[in-house]
Amino acid sequence: MIGQDTLGVDRVLNSIRVQSRHPSGDNKIWVIVEGPTDQKLFGKLLDGPHVQIEISHGGLRGVLDIVATLLPETSRVIGIRDADFLHLEGKEEPTKHIFVTDHHDAEMMIIACIGKIKFL
Repeated sequence: MIGQDTLGVDRVLNSIRVQSRHPSGDNKIWVIVEGPTDQKLFGKLLDGPHVQIEISHGGLRGVLDIVATLLPETSRVIGIRDADFLHLEGKEEPTKHIFVTDHHDAEMMIIACIGKIKFL
């Protein structure tokens, strides 16, 4: 049986493919994120008529798969992933068009920023 995550990833892939081939998608950039809280956060930070934030529906693996699959077709797709424990473990995983948040997850990044603002 096909998992729900696989169906979600395929839907995102197909949706972006259709949109990228339509004239209205000529100037659009797709940002793939891991989940709904990331979509809310980056939707506020990357707001604009040419930016579309999509949830991978497959977590980190979904982000990586979607970006890797679409890159040969369009350079107008990027992924944003949580750092998870990459920094603590000293692991860096440079992947084309994938950007890593500074902290364990986007929520911790917000808390760190709020703390710095209050300190100032």
